Amino acid sequence: MNNFKIFSKKIISRKLYIIVEARSTSKRLKNKHLYKFQRLSLIRILIKKLKKLKNINGIILSTTTNKEDDKLVLEAKKEGILIFRGSELNVLDRVLKTCTKFKLKEFCRVTGDCPLIDIKYLQLLINNYLLNYSLDFISNSVNMPTGQGGSIVKVNAIKKALKYSKKNKKFREFITLYIIKNKQKFKTMFLYHGEKIKNQTKSFGLDTKKDIDFIKKVSKKFNLLDLTLDQLIKFKY
Repeated sequence: MNNFKIFSKKIISRKLYIIVEARSTSKRLKNKHLYKFQRLSLIRILIKKLKKLKNINGIILSTTTNKEDDKLVLEAKKEGILIFRGSELNVLDRVLKTCTKFKLKEFCRVTGDCPLIDIKYLQLLINNYLLNYSLDFISNSVNMPTGQGGSIVKVNAIKKALKYSKKNKKFREFITLYIIKNKQKFKTMFLYHGEKIKNQTKSFGLDTKKDIDFIKKVSKKFNLLDLTLDQLIKFKY
């Protein structure tokens, strides 16, 4: 069930939680989520954008127990969202324990490295899942630029991936990687939004100082809370 293109407005009454994965100890750029633009930290900008989504029950920050993440937690609490703290390196374990804590059977996954995300496409992802909720996994990240993708995952599918995480470190760090590489074992759907978006070579994620410099330039021209993917693609700097 791959590469479907469904954009229906008919949504059933089923709601989701969003889990935002983030930590402050990135080797390439420490405390990257705490950089401030337009008077807000990047993690708060992301959370404020996610709050605009429909058919969402709540947002959970899934971060680490490290002291370095105390400031990140304080920033997230300013937005009144839920918090879970767990393993730093075993992200898969942390996310599964987040789901156990809040009794989730499914969740929408967004990384903290997506402060420039265009939530229009995330809403389409949510809408498609609500119309096809027997799916184990639905994503648009494969066909979107870096920093713009998201996915919705059944917790049972993540538990299945956990069995193989001891053999492969990458499966512990990138929690949906096993599913993507073993699509035949799951009910999956990958959304496609056209060649212009799929072939976009620019990165709009948050990973290095270069990304911070790009966000700084973008913030001088656009309101980051209302920024669209189309504006990002057309932006010249």
